[in-house]
Amino acid sequence: MDCLDTERKVKIYELILSRYRELIKEKEERSISEIRQMINPYDDFVKSLRDDIIRDIQPYLQEKHFFSAVQKCTDYIKSIYNLKLPVIFYLTFKEIDELKVAPILDQSVLLCSLIRSLGSENAKVHIMNSNKIYVGFDFEFERYLIDPESGTLFRGGDVEAIFKSDKPSYSFSDLHFESFE
Repeated sequence: MDCLDTERKVKIYELILSRYRELIKEKEERSISEIRQMINPYDDFVKSLRDDIIRDIQPYLQEKHFFSAVQKCTDYIKSIYNLKLPVIFYLTFKEIDELKVAPILDQSVLLCSLIRSLGSENAKVHIMNSNKIYVGFDFEFERYLIDPESGTLFRGGDVEAIFKSDKPSYSFSDLHFESFE
């Protein structure tokens, strides 16, 4: 396929998206409560993906291997291309893994599911007032935040500074929900 065909296809896809934007939005729109339900550490695909990611640290012991397993999960999420679509569109965990591309919210939900599957009951997705999204958890009496967009890990005082400068609108997981609005 030559470059011109690819360019024309992209233009047609953009036209289709533009024309059906409202219909897609209507079908894809989800409440925070519905997005929260997407976090699923017990999902067979999540458990299988987690096992693949931490294959070289078996047997996995949470108190000994949790942080290194989280690093591996973060590296996996960093390998996924950050997709910004002109419409809201959610991907399944399997689709994210196959395509290696996803919107930041989908990446965050997957990362939170993986961290929860590692045994963290306090892992949460944080949607900030600026619409920036982080995944946070506590480990050994310290708070951590992961920026799924860049893979940056913040801890301790840096986490507090982020929450001070850009307060959360929502924090949630399959176990927790907080609205700050």
